[in-house]
Amino acid sequence: MSYTPVAKKLLAKVTVSHALRNQLSLQFGASSTSTLTPQKYFYPFALVNKGGAFAFNGSGTEVEGSFYFDISSFLTATTSIQNQLYYLMAYDSVTGAPITVRSFEVIDPISDTSVFAASNVPMLIDGGSNRLIAGNYTPDTQAPSVPGSLTGSVTSQKRGKKVTVSVRLNWSASTDNVAVARYFVYRNGVKYAETTALSFTDSNTSVGVSYTYHVSAIDTSDNQSNQSNSVVISR
Repeated sequence: MSYTPVAKKLLAKVTVSHALRNQLSLQFGASSTSTLTPQKYFYPFALVNKGGAFAFNGSGTEVEGSFYFDISSFLTATTSIQNQLYYLMAYDSVTGAPITVRSFEVIDPISDTSVFAASNVPMLIDGGSNRLIAGNYTPDTQAPSVPGSLTGSVTSQKRGKKVTVSVRLNWSASTDNVAVARYFVYRNGVKYAETTALSFTDSNTSVGVSYTYHVSAIDTSDNQSNQSNSVVISR
């Protein structure tokens, strides 16, 4: 007598709160335990900047929701659930209405048990992206090195009769034991922008006002470096 083995099943459970579904996007990944870079991906159609400018209940006020996703495609006949790492990548497209990811679990639906759960929660994202990892690995707690040699200059560009004046910032790259993901730019002590580049242009400045800038580095585990040297720019 022959039989067909039952395919392995795996679910991801995500608890997240947000006020604007059209700014929210989720992506899942998986890899072997020897790397912290996803080797397989899954994009859930339901949460990819869809649903309009509303929360999960149709209101305009942030609410929390828990969602289950079938990530069985990450498994093969020879894949062990325990021998993989699982990733949740979350994206918020516009600042002002942040995502809060409160939990990310990998669920075995056969035994109805949580196999893995991400530890770095809650995770808040406002106009950017970040990720959580669940699996048998040691969380990265080492911050990147401080960005070096921050410099700033005032630049102007004339188009017809209009002159646009901007502040241009440049700095040298940070290093990290895993990887640097992005940089935060601070203006007058408040986070102002983030970028993956080693430069930033601030086009929103006023004549007669001084601005103080700093930069810090963020790694793939959301560890943040100390701030760079300061640069004061006066227009």
